[in-house]
Amino acid sequence: MESSLLKLHIESASTLYTDRTGNSSPSMAGHVWLEIVQADGSTKQAGFAPIDHKTGLSSVPGQVYDNDGPAYAGSSYFSATYRITEGQAKLLERFIGACPNFCVNGISFNS
Repeated sequence: MESSLLKLHIESASTLYTDRTGNSSPSMAGHVWLEIVQADGSTKQAGFAPIDHKTGLSSVPGQVYDNDGPAYAGSSYFSATYRITEGQAKLLERFIGACPNFCVNGISFNS
């Protein structure tokens, strides 16, 4: 049985982040996101972050993002890779896609 990989990435504070509209700003506190690499090489990314740019420490509405790899400038401050089973990878993918089951209003959560 071939295994999959779980990659955890940490971006440091002030890393430049470019959102889907092309606006760039430094990350206020840094960011952690994950990447699942299947045995066939396909990948799925997920990061949990505010819907709108966060300017303070209070809790704000957030959502799951699938583009953190290209959205953060340069290489991650730290990355770690773990070998996981195909079943564990599928479970993580279901969790990432299950926002309606654990999010506040079916599409988002507080970040």
